[in-house]
Formats: sequence, C-alpha cells, structure tokens
Amino acid sequence: MQCLPDKIKFPYAAFLIKQHIPEFLFTAYLTCLQHYLDFCHAHSLHAGLRSTLLPFLSSLKNVTDEETKQARHTITLLYELVNSLKSDISQNPREISSIPKNHPGPTAPDKTAIWQHEFHGLHLFW
Repeated sequence: MQCLPDKIKFPYAAFLIKQHIPEFLFTAYLTCLQHYLDFCHAHSLHAGLRSTLLPFLSSLKNVTDEETKQARHTITLLYELVNSLKSDISQNPREISSIPKNHPGPTAPDKTAIWQHEFHGLHLFW
C-alpha cells in the first residue's frame, strides 16, 4: 500500500475538518481512502466515479457493518470534495487554465504517479 500523495491527503483532511469529522478518525478515513485508491488502481477503475463505490464496498472482507458504513462515508466525502472543487473551478475558470489540456500521464506503472496525475491538484473528472 502506497502513502497518499500530499495533493490528495491535505485537501481531503481539510475537507474532513470542514465536515466536522473528529480528528481522531482522520487516520481511519485516510487509510480507507488509500484502500479505495489501491482498489481502483488494481481494477483499472477511475477513482472518484460513483460507479466504483459498490464494487469497492463488495471487495471489503472481514469488516463490521460499522466499518462498511465508514468506508461508504469516506468515499462519499471524496465525491463531495470533488463536486465542491468542480463548483469552485466553474466559478473561477482561470484556476485550472494552468493545467495543459494534453497534460501527460505517468510513463511507468507507478501508483503514486498515477494518483498524482488523476488527482492533479484534485481537479478531477472535467
């Protein structure tokens, strides 16, 4: 399991604060997010698409109902973060203009590089 890139970890942690998630739960949320990204990478799924939630949850083994709920909440918060960023970008389109349209992806199958490319500044899915 790779470490979450700072470009993902810090905005997500800030969003957890904004959502009033207790700080003692941050490690669990970030670990779950890491597992989700690993799952998406292993199954060639585009991280952040809502269609990946159910397959991810179905892949969880030996977890309690409470842990499954928390995993669902972790990924749902990711979707909310992405949607809020999309809204911010649509209101301030100049912020994304510095990212070239033909921004090259990673050249090797390095998971960290792939996540950094997918989450480039957390400007996902547009």
